[in-house]
Amino acid sequence: MTEKTDKLDLAKCLEQAKEFHGDACGGIQMGTRMAIRGMKAIGINDPHGEDRKDL
Repeated sequence: MTEKTDKLDLAKCLEQAKEFHGDACGGIQMGTRMAIRGMKAIGINDPHGEDRKDL
């Protein structure tokens, strides 16, 4: 896995979402998966780095 792909790693993203929201219920898990898929679909591999876009 490249460093760019690592930025959208599901386990890491779920851990960040859990820390932010307090737990990782089914909605958090589904929303995280959908967000990762959406970012990949529009070409964002690193949402916090050089791929950060002002949508």
